[in-house]
Amino acid sequence: MVVLTTVLINLSVIGVLILIIYLYSKLKLHKNMNETFGMGDALFFLCIAVGFPTVTFLILFSFSLFFAITIFSVLKKSQQYNTVPLAGLQSVFLAIIFLIDWSFDVINIYSY
Repeated sequence: MVVLTTVLINLSVIGVLILIIYLYSKLKLHKNMNETFGMGDALFFLCIAVGFPTVTFLILFSFSLFFAITIFSVLKKSQQYNTVPLAGLQSVFLAIIFLIDWSFDVINIYSY
């Protein structure tokens, strides 16, 4: 029951974020959702929403977004990018966190 509640909370957070992205792309950018948010991004969001407890999910998700925008800002200065490789950069962040967790046993990312 706890797992179901956690997954529903995480999915509702993702749902609200996707709704905000949809409204922003329609009202502000005047573009379709397909042009502003990729299927890979949605699948990655879904995977981490199902895979972690709520507190861990919120922390990992927030910091991975911050990591992605930071790395994208650095990369954009050296090359021309039109889109942010969001899911790819978030997966790099998650891989770094996993490597730290498995190597040093500093944190337990699966605890509540």
